[in-house]
Amino acid sequence: ENQKAGRTGADLDQHTRQIVKVLYECLNTKDSARALSIVRSEPHLSTEAYNMALNVCCKAMRLDHARIVFREMPERQLIAFNAIINCAGRKKKLSQAKMYFHSLQQEGHKPDLVTYTSLMNAHGVVGRLAEAEALWKQLCDKFRPNAVCFTTIMAACAAAQDAARCRHYFEML
Repeated sequence: ENQKAGRTGADLDQHTRQIVKVLYECLNTKDSARALSIVRSEPHLSTEAYNMALNVCCKAMRLDHARIVFREMPERQLIAFNAIINCAGRKKKLSQAKMYFHSLQQEGHKPDLVTYTSLMNAHGVVGRLAEAEALWKQLCDKFRPNAVCFTTIMAACAAAQDAARCRHYFEML
């Protein structure tokens, strides 16, 4: 177990720290190509390194790179699903966001506040207010909505050009 890619002990720790350092640089520069290259060239990345590489791709809005990193992940945590659902939504790829939402549940994860907010945003940015509001109701049944949730549902109302619904949510704040 201590041997990964021919490294042991302190060498592995040093190598892992170096990868994380490079991925952090990628995050700061939104260099998703470099992050993807690391995922493809390093055979035994930690879950945290995969999550960081995925985050780089999502922050850079490179859904194509994010999908590859996500597919390569040996262990997918809820944070990874949330990141890719959010990225797909921001890229207006509703069907992909919904697919990842269903995959999340199939893999045994429970959607959290971030998951619902990200999927609600995915519906909102493409003008699907009714679906965004259905997710809002599910979210409210399970969690206490925060300012991000309210902002997201109000943005969905604005995208659908429904000022009355937007005002309704604003008054709930």
